[in-house]
Amino acid sequence: ALYYADITLAAEPTEPTKVNLKGEVNDLLVEGGVVYLSTTAGLEIYRIQPNRELRELAVIGTQYLGAIPEALYKVDDTMWVALPSAYQVVSIDLLDGTYPITNTVEMININRQKVRAEDILIRNNMMLVSGGTDGTLNAYAIRSENNSEPVGLFSLAYLVYNGDIFAGDMKLQGQT
Repeated sequence: ALYYADITLAAEPTEPTKVNLKGEVNDLLVEGGVVYLSTTAGLEIYRIQPNRELRELAVIGTQYLGAIPEALYKVDDTMWVALPSAYQVVSIDLLDGTYPITNTVEMININRQKVRAEDILIRNNMMLVSGGTDGTLNAYAIRSENNSEPVGLFSLAYLVYNGDIFAGDMKLQGQT
């Protein structure tokens, strides 16, 4: 379930409202009055109505996506979705009411090893992917028609001697 409240008036927030989701939440992104949730059931999309209620727009199921979605990253009218168990990141066209998958990036690094995408960042046709327990940060040049390719790899193992390594959440900071 998802609980949300209107805090527009900080001194008078609304009571939390519950929305029953199709699956358990893995990631959440809110932008432009739309709530995007990656869940164990797929990608769930809701519009925030003028009365502050959520209206379901779409559920893009795991069968269509090919795996359970996790990390989300939105660029303009495209949603990038990490599918770690399929070793892929896919892009979905948000303008087309059918939400087609427009590109698939295979998560194979420059050493030809599979990468389970923990988080993704995209800037200027470059995708950065954190590799979770692999302790890696991987770079991919985004190309159309499923022709993206790995272009860089940084291993966090060089930073911590004999420690547990986990490359997880990423955030753009400062001037970009």
